[in-house]
Amino acid sequence: NYGTVSAYDANTGAVVNDSLITGLTAPTGIVISGSNMYITSSSDYTLSNGIVGVYTTAGAVVNATLISGLPRPSGLAISGTDLYETNENTNSSGQFGNGTVGKFTTAGATTNASLISGLQAPEGIAVSGSNLFVGSLFGSISAYTTDGTLVTSWTTDSVLGLALSGTNLYAVFRDANAVGEYTTAGTLVNSSIIAGLQQPQAIVIGVVEAPPPPPGSGLSATTL
Repeated sequence: NYGTVSAYDANTGAVVNDSLITGLTAPTGIVISGSNMYITSSSDYTLSNGIVGVYTTAGAVVNATLISGLPRPSGLAISGTDLYETNENTNSSGQFGNGTVGKFTTAGATTNASLISGLQAPEGIAVSGSNLFVGSLFGSISAYTTDGTLVTSWTTDSVLGLALSGTNLYAVFRDANAVGEYTTAGTLVNSSIIAGLQQPQAIVIGVVEAPPPPPGSGLSATTL
């Protein structure tokens, strides 16, 4: 539903709450840290009125405007108490090329609102340790240190979402309707480890627990 965050059972896919959070305007990015959930949204694509709101995972409002005045915010990533967010466009005329990555604390304090600047429509973002990865709608992934220093960059399909697992980086490709896999050094592992998707937007990697076995079956549950 437009402007809402819905909750589902991770094992069965059953709806837990289809209106966990309502009243949002064009939410685009979401990340969970502990018992809190951070969401980016923006009511206008050309003005600096984007926000990051924080809610509990039960849907209660903690601070609906934790961070405000953002220019078209999109992706979110959290490492410890550091929050990173991508801004697609800082140009009021609607021209790409002025995208940024902002760094804040999870309490909403500004560390550096333009940690990285001059980007082409940054979308997906992922962080692990001292490494920060940013994917562009124009077809690239760039690796930075968490202080904003460029390490390397490579050409890809148009990137919407990023996720890290160990030394592997997974990218959601808009044009290919697929998920590609790279090493964190930028070496291609599989250009379409998942293919045949329809308008994929984001990706998250986690542990999926198998449902409990039927009573009396003599089987034990495993983790996938």
